[in-house]
Amino acid sequence: MAAYQEKLPELEAQGFQLVGLSADAPEMTEAFRKELGLTFMILCDPERQVIREWDRYQPFEMGGIAKSSLFIIDSERRVEFRALDSVMHRYPVDEVLLFLKSRDRTSRSGEPRKRFVVPRFVNLLFVPWRMVSNIFRKKVARLARAAAGRSDDDGRYDLIPLVEQEELAKVLEAPLAVIYKHSPVCGLSSDAIREMKLFKRDRPNIPTYMVDVLASSQIAYEIEARTGIRHESPQAILIVDGKVRWHDSHRGVNGEALAAQLEDLTPQS
Repeated sequence: MAAYQEKLPELEAQGFQLVGLSADAPEMTEAFRKELGLTFMILCDPERQVIREWDRYQPFEMGGIAKSSLFIIDSERRVEFRALDSVMHRYPVDEVLLFLKSRDRTSRSGEPRKRFVVPRFVNLLFVPWRMVSNIFRKKVARLARAAAGRSDDDGRYDLIPLVEQEELAKVLEAPLAVIYKHSPVCGLSSDAIREMKLFKRDRPNIPTYMVDVLASSQIAYEIEARTGIRHESPQAILIVDGKVRWHDSHRGVNGEALAAQLEDLTPQS
């Protein structure tokens, strides 16, 4: 979408209106639009009705999303062109612009051409060192707990749900608190919440809160607005004396990293 935002003046000069369609709720879509600096309209289809009818529904990723695609619709509401991206090929916005500028868009010879892109699974070959170290540290910690006879059965160590604006204001001003953002449809979150519950088990006196980013999306983005920390999930934020002391996301969310930050705290005399 950011690429189309850059070319928006050229699209409008050709007499076209650019409109996006999202499967997210309006509040999440608006936050996304502001984050990327998008000025064009994004319609919301949280019930996935239009996305399903246009055969653009992907039910197996992130709880159900819209597949990346582009539709060019003429003044008579007929679909003039469909650009359905695949994992390894994309339709660059420049190709689409050339197609729109051409006088005769009825011949297939003038259609935009797909370009090869590096697929996501290839990007996994270039894993950042911090991700590797975090994975290794988690495995070592889990083996150490098993050797000490400590179970990973963490169901008893529930985190405190954070769902109210008034409660969030108190947490962000607390002398000590941990906020964890969790996505129930994210594989990384399933590992992260296990780490957070084990952290809660070992430090039951530290208030540890959880924000469900799907059920409480407004709270999730309010945290971003109040702290200045870009919203991600999974994500952990350590609050000390009403200020953000530490934060990390994705595979950086682990109990040992939090514990290290707490060990560095020195009592105020």
